[in-house]
Amino acid sequence: SRPAPTLRCAIGVTTGRAFCGEAGCSIRREYTLMGSSVNMAARLMQAAEKMGHNILVDEETSSATPPTACTFVSLPAILVKGRDEPLPIFAPIEARARTLELAILLDRRR
Repeated sequence: SRPAPTLRCAIGVTTGRAFCGEAGCSIRREYTLMGSSVNMAARLMQAAEKMGHNILVDEETSSATPPTACTFVSLPAILVKGRDEPLPIFAPIEARARTLELAILLDRRR
């Protein structure tokens, strides 16, 4: 029998404003996300695959995350399409699941 295939994923996380909703006309409409933060998240996702990390986040996301929820390690800045300067990136190294769940629940109440 063949070995089970390995499941791999890459996730890019950024913080910022984005448009989320339907775009198009009555004949053809799509649900979409648009904005520079969405594009940057896609770039981080691509970099995560190449760098061997599952998740990469930008500096704003790393700074906005409570230290009680997750610990990040700083990685070398990368050049990405759409930016003139290298982008500082971070990878999560420890997530505290219960604390993170609580932070999400409290944030939803705002």
